Amino acid sequence: MFYESPHRIEKALASLVEFLPRTESDGAPQLTKMHESYVAGTPAEVAEYFRAHPGEVRGEFVVIVSL
Repeated sequence: MFYESPHRIEKALASLVEFLPRTESDGAPQLTKMHESYVAGTPAEVAEYFRAHPGEVRGEFVVIVSL
């Protein structure tokens, strides 16, 4: 589990795709805040979701990687 900024989340997810492609990953922007959301899937699926929904890339991210 780690925190990531909205400016670095794409790079962090790209690293997970490269080094841990088959893990289960969760991205939770703005956790515990009014506009909190939660996305689960492989690192590639989570990265694709945020590429398709750029409005969701805001605030701090909690990233959870299940090995």
